[in-house]
Amino acid sequence: MTQNNSSGQFLPLYWVYLAGFFLIIIQALNVIPFWSEPGDWGKSVVFRIISSVLLCLFIIQVISRKISLDYLRKKIRSISPFFISLMVLFLVFLLAAIFSPNPKFSLWGDPFRSGGFVNFGLYILFSLLLFLTVKDNDWRKLLDSLIIVGCFVSLVAIFQQFGILSNFFIPFTVRPHGTMGNPILLSIYLLLLTFLPISFALKERIKLKKYFYSLSSLLFVFVAVFLTQTRGTYLGFLAGFLFFFFLYPQKTKKIRSLKIYGALFFILLIISSFSLKVYLDNHLNLYQKLPPLLSSTLDRALGLFEGAKIGQARASVWQISWEAFKERPILGYGLENFPLAFDKYYDPSLPKIGQIVPGEELWQWFDRAHNVFFETLVTGGTLGFAAYIALFVLLLWFLQRLKKRGPTDSIISHGIQATFIGYLVALFSAFDSPSTYITFFLLAGYSLSIISTNTDTGNNNNPTIHARNTPVTLYKYRNPVVIAILMILVWFIIDYNIKPLLLNKELNFALGYADLRKELACKKALDIVNNTYPKSKTSIIDNYIGQKSTLVIYGCNNMIKEVEKDGETKIVTLEDLTNQNIEILKENIKRNPQYTTNWVLIGEYTNILIKEKNEQTENVFIETEETKKLKEDADFYFETANRLSPRRQIILRDWGDFYSITGDYQKAEEKLQKCIDLNPSYAACYWYMAINKGYQKDYDGFKEIYNLAKENGYGVELAQSLKELINMYIRNSDYQGIAETLPKLIPFTEDPMEKAQQYASLAAAYQELGEIELAIQAILKIKEEVVPLLPPTSQEAVLKDVEILIKILSS
Repeated sequence: MTQNNSSGQFLPLYWVYLAGFFLIIIQALNVIPFWSEPGDWGKSVVFRIISSVLLCLFIIQVISRKISLDYLRKKIRSISPFFISLMVLFLVFLLAAIFSPNPKFSLWGDPFRSGGFVNFGLYILFSLLLFLTVKDNDWRKLLDSLIIVGCFVSLVAIFQQFGILSNFFIPFTVRPHGTMGNPILLSIYLLLLTFLPISFALKERIKLKKYFYSLSSLLFVFVAVFLTQTRGTYLGFLAGFLFFFFLYPQKTKKIRSLKIYGALFFILLIISSFSLKVYLDNHLNLYQKLPPLLSSTLDRALGLFEGAKIGQARASVWQISWEAFKERPILGYGLENFPLAFDKYYDPSLPKIGQIVPGEELWQWFDRAHNVFFETLVTGGTLGFAAYIALFVLLLWFLQRLKKRGPTDSIISHGIQATFIGYLVALFSAFDSPSTYITFFLLAGYSLSIISTNTDTGNNNNPTIHARNTPVTLYKYRNPVVIAILMILVWFIIDYNIKPLLLNKELNFALGYADLRKELACKKALDIVNNTYPKSKTSIIDNYIGQKSTLVIYGCNNMIKEVEKDGETKIVTLEDLTNQNIEILKENIKRNPQYTTNWVLIGEYTNILIKEKNEQTENVFIETEETKKLKEDADFYFETANRLSPRRQIILRDWGDFYSITGDYQKAEEKLQKCIDLNPSYAACYWYMAINKGYQKDYDGFKEIYNLAKENGYGVELAQSLKELINMYIRNSDYQGIAETLPKLIPFTEDPMEKAQQYASLAAAYQELGEIELAIQAILKIKEEVVPLLPPTSQEAVLKDVEILIKILSS
């Protein structure tokens, strides 16, 4: 490859650009606990900060006549098709975000996926900035650092898989995440790094470097194939290696012979793999005799022969994506708004996302299409899809033309082509992340550099020559313009990066405390939410913070008994915490009314409040001014959720449950029957239909539908189900049902006082049935099982209550 070292040769503060690019590459290792979670959030925030600083520096240098406009024009002219393609891609997705159903979310996304147009646009500009600033002889340094970082990421995955340094790296028995938060994303990241080192190894003459590149590539393949075990990436590697091997540009006699032998080997590999698949399917016990790592790798790799069967959920999502695309075919829904499209066209009759057999896993919520082509069609429409495909076509075409320049150029170009082809194939069943985007656009920037180097026609490669051709007016007012740029930059970094990062960090601490399920930890979690949530109302991640805050509060709803507020101790009830969640979700809905999940959650929490009120009246709904308002609110919430996602069964299930607990049994049956008709394998709707029959004392209907729920895999013996049965029996004064069900529920109960109350209720049911001995035995269980768990200050009082109850029962 021709080395033109003059590109960026005299660029002022060049070391700042280079340092910034190195820091961006190192972000693949950014997994600082609480700060970087979830997934790639920390990486994306740091990327935004660094890339925005570098872009502003570049603009300021142009305005200040430190960089020549003639130089920029010449550089851009040398890659004009790519520049146009990238700008069209940028503008199309910008317009898609502006005209999307939720522009704010389309622009910024949330921490979970760390997407949005702002990030995507910066990836594009990052690629162009690399092209315009990096010297040709410094590209190898950047690419070597990319490979070294990839090696460290791979080592983290190995440590996780084999439990090495488990105090520092979370162990995974299967499919480690590395530093990517997801094995699929890790495998795609490593695929992007695999082929270029092979090209470098083939052209490298220094043995030590040749070994480094070769071993790095082998390490990436090992981790991606044997540890992440991602089938889509298997196909990506296969496509990349087939392209690299069979279309290898050098055509010596030895290479032609190798290609023939390679073709025969490939055919034999396919035949033998299929035969092995058939044999192992008939001798499943052989899997158990293999080492676990080899067994699971074989199982997932050979599973590719099952074709559509292993990708049913994704195929169902793709069908929904196509329907959504047809509604907004020009600009789509905008980046990050795929959930809006998915909810609207969700179809529970499709396999895996709706239709299942008992014991299978059901996926009902998707925020990605798990296919880059459908994802782009939905989020960018026809224009976005065309711009995206055009970029790859141009890259592959111009890299192909470079192969005519000489053996060195051809090997490097060929490796990059193999990378892009494998990457596209892998994305046929996956999606991108900040780490994969950064790597892809860095490689795209490198591609532009080598394409430009081989198409330069002039001698002006110095960015500072003729720098004075900057427009006079702009130069004249450079100082106020520079100050304005710096003020905008500081505002952008603080308000749109640092503040959201700090808010999310605090919330991660709260989630961590809530997961401990201890009273003191939950108090700390609630304090954090109370301090953090109000600050998030003007944040770009307001919806995310709101929903996660409700999870913290709900997770601690039976852990907190009292809190300190304004110097006073206040008793905290489930009703208080549920009302707090409802208020948070109301704020979410004001700012993001398009999201089904907000409406479903607020409806579910309102149902909880109604059930709490019912428990005060023996599970009978008594209409008061307060309960009437709750009933109207819940009905509105579920109606709105149903309008946003008209075929989603979880909404119909909760809506039917709402009508049951408010005594409107006919409407409950209508909603639940519609739920069943949409997808007869959805067991939850049978369960709530059975409860609805039970509330009407139609026990024959209850038993029939109860058995259907059980046959379809519903957990009828789980704690929540047993609680719902108890509520039904209490409503009906069915003491026999209470006596049969409470003994099943009590073992699930952790809180000692709640368990004591349940034994007392069981004793009362036995007493009503005339089973006095069983009633006494239930009371004695409080003494045996509950009292030892209580603090000493409470034990004496409970023992006295036990004695009194026994006397009453014995009299």
